[in-house]
Amino acid sequence: MPNAGSPSIFNVSAKSQCKRTLANLGFEIITFWEKTLWKIEILRKYFVSYQQGTMRYGKVYRRMAGGPQQRLNLLRHFITALVKYERFEAPYAKAHETQKYAERLINIAKRGDTDEEAMKIADYWLSDKKQIHKLFKVLAPRFRDQQKNYTQLLRVPGFSGEGNVAMAFLEFHGNPYPPLRPVKKKNPDWIVNVLLREAVQELKASRVLAEGRSRPEEGVMTQLGEALDNLRLGESPEGAVADGPGADPQKDGTPV
Repeated sequence: MPNAGSPSIFNVSAKSQCKRTLANLGFEIITFWEKTLWKIEILRKYFVSYQQGTMRYGKVYRRMAGGPQQRLNLLRHFITALVKYERFEAPYAKAHETQKYAERLINIAKRGDTDEEAMKIADYWLSDKKQIHKLFKVLAPRFRDQQKNYTQLLRVPGFSGEGNVAMAFLEFHGNPYPPLRPVKKKNPDWIVNVLLREAVQELKASRVLAEGRSRPEEGVMTQLGEALDNLRLGESPEGAVADGPGADPQKDGTPV
């Protein structure tokens, strides 16, 4: 019998037989070198994408039913509808995914219709070719001074549609339709506003009263100041009678 530490012919033949059995059952056998080449290919693609600046850094797109091609067709349909009508309703997940592509499309359209690459991208995403003119001549000038937030995503309360899914509205800012969110209106007769208004008036009145008590009357201060000035000059105040032996009893206000 062979030693335990030396390679055995029986072990090699057993491994080969095991591989043949797995291959017959439909399993794919990957050798060591095939696995190594597979890892090298993955690393090569990684470095190529890093050099070209196309790495996604872990960001993955939302998967949709029908595969990648059906997903692109659905996104093109939604983007075309958004450019044409400027507002549409769709399931929340699909509308949220469309929003990111619509924002990017507006950024590219702001380059102008003279940019060849921008025209190619618009031609790909807009299935209705009539909307290319609207994209470059209406929407792009509208958002020329904005850097982001060209669209607005509003979720519909509750669940609706087929399959009881969450729905949402996706729209461009500045569309001609009435706003979906209720406009805040002033209601002066609301009980809270009435109480707040009365509280403000009461606070103002209390401040005025406190200031009046802390300061004397302006007229009294003026009279006292004039009297002190006259005494410094050696004259008695107007209407005052001087006391002493040199005072004239027939004349009021004789100085001492």
